[in-house]
Amino acid sequence: MKNVITYSRSATEEKIIDTRTGEYVDPLQYQNELIMEFCNCYNYNVIEHFEEIYRCNTFNRPEWKKLKKLIKKNYKGESHIDSIIILRPDRFSRNLILSFSEITSLSKLGCEIEFVEGQVDVNNPEALLFQAIGFALPEIENRKISKRSKEGTHKARLNGCFTGTPPRGFRCVRVGKDATLEFSQDADLIRQGFEKMASGLYSADEVRKLLNGQGMKLSKNQFPNIIRNQTYSGKIVVKQLGNQPELIVQGLHPALVSEELFAKANEELVSSKRNMDFNGVKINVSTHENWQELNFNIN
Repeated sequence: MKNVITYSRSATEEKIIDTRTGEYVDPLQYQNELIMEFCNCYNYNVIEHFEEIYRCNTFNRPEWKKLKKLIKKNYKGESHIDSIIILRPDRFSRNLILSFSEITSLSKLGCEIEFVEGQVDVNNPEALLFQAIGFALPEIENRKISKRSKEGTHKARLNGCFTGTPPRGFRCVRVGKDATLEFSQDADLIRQGFEKMASGLYSADEVRKLLNGQGMKLSKNQFPNIIRNQTYSGKIVVKQLGNQPELIVQGLHPALVSEELFAKANEELVSSKRNMDFNGVKINVSTHENWQELNFNIN
């Protein structure tokens, strides 16, 4: 009797249609049921079952690492693992090279992969070709999905929509079918950061400390990146795609700062000079208690 481990994986928790019943089911539950039917049919001894929600562009998956650890632990022992049972190749991996590399690694431990669907007869002289096709098809599908996703994102951004993680001071919303941004509770502090940077009275790190004192918690690298981010001036950066160059378009979202303030803040960010207009007196912003009450002249 074969000792086996069963493994189920899904990229998301979204339900899928059970082809047997036509009903929506949990993807991991669906895989588990088919795998167990397969194991019972061949009278396999199931040592343990592993399952996880994880994308398949790597084998550095939490449950897969536990699975490999168990195989290594039982190597050459009485509970030696003969096979890992998986529903089909795309639940194993969507990368052709990584798939063969992992199979080689497992074979050194005396363990093989068996698929409920799409299993290849390794005794067939053409088995390598069939395996390559089985592992390549999921990768091709993944590349198509990635390509469509990039094209969709590019088109949305050309139309002024915002895609991705919102910058500080904004949160994602939908207006009809369009993804865009609206101000969040941090918007006022971010605006103050631009104003103080543009005043020429402070260095970037001093402004960062001011904002941190109000609860922002920005690192030394994060604040300059905020000042450089075109999103705050109401613009959308459309990255290069193929032969189409990078563009900056007007966004659907409201501008947090004016274009003039954005430009001035960035000018001061790269400037090596500090414009002090308080009769040459340097302000210690880290200890000044009433910094919000100070008035600044933006040149």
